[in-house]
Amino acid sequence: MRLLIVKTSSMGDVVHALPVVADVLRVHPQAEIEWLVEAPFAAIPQLNPGVKRVLPMAWRKWRSQLTSGKTWQAMRALRDQLRERPYDLVLDLQGLLKSAVWARQAAGPVAGYDRASAREPLASWLYHRRAAVDKNLHAVQRCRLLAALHLDLPAPTGRPDFGLLAPEPAWAPRGRYSVLIPNASRKEKLWPERHWVAVGRRLVEHGLPPVVLWGATRSRRWPSASPPAARATCRPS
Repeated sequence: MRLLIVKTSSMGDVVHALPVVADVLRVHPQAEIEWLVEAPFAAIPQLNPGVKRVLPMAWRKWRSQLTSGKTWQAMRALRDQLRERPYDLVLDLQGLLKSAVWARQAAGPVAGYDRASAREPLASWLYHRRAAVDKNLHAVQRCRLLAALHLDLPAPTGRPDFGLLAPEPAWAPRGRYSVLIPNASRKEKLWPERHWVAVGRRLVEHGLPPVVLWGATRSRRWPSASPPAARATCRPS
């Protein structure tokens, strides 16, 4: 079975969809799973050994440069990749109009949420197959349930397996530790710094000293009252 997962952004949303890979491979161990994702987040599914190929896209960049010939050339190149070989199923876990449009560029039947379940109801009109999933469920469970309904998998009941096999970074402290990522793609998504400090202190109390990943100046401004933490540079994509 060849399966294309469409979950393009953002970082948290891509992580939420990862357990679908383990769910599929548990029933179909020979399945070839590919993933369509925004380029800045491509490294996430690449860390899952169950994903055979990751197809990066740059829609966030392209949509602001639609008058450029290079933009249309890049979009055609991605469309050609999506049509190299037919998929048995193209599964849109995003439920947005943009993700549905790109899912339709692939060769294969497209499946997603029904009108009442999709984040953008218009997206459902572009699917060949639709399924109802309660909007009140956690995002991880919504993704797993949608995959189960369209792929005839057992209903997910166990703990989600995110399948991330990341190499141990050189800056990692010895023993158990936690990782805090305080930045966000938009200002309205930023969590107050005092809350991050409180979380850091609680983690220290539980024996999980935090490592702070920063790609901007925000975490460098954290007050001196913050708990001891190793800090590693994480350059923005």
